[in-house]
Amino acid sequence: MWAALATRRLQGGILTVERSGTKTKSGVEDKKTKTERTRRLAIDAETVQLLTERRNRRRADCGALGVVLSSSR
Repeated sequence: MWAALATRRLQGGILTVERSGTKTKSGVEDKKTKTERTRRLAIDAETVQLLTERRNRRRADCGALGVVLSSSR
């Protein structure tokens, strides 16, 4: 669930996965991972850059709609 990515969790080329998402009738629900464990994945600098840029675009899109995208996730 890309909405749960935060730049601070991408620093040093490590992506930390703490939550999962599941599709419901009313949208997407945030939940614990299946194993209820945090995962850390090593990613290359290009992927960090792409994910950071995507996050910034989503933040701008939300801002244009008057919605603040949480930085805590």
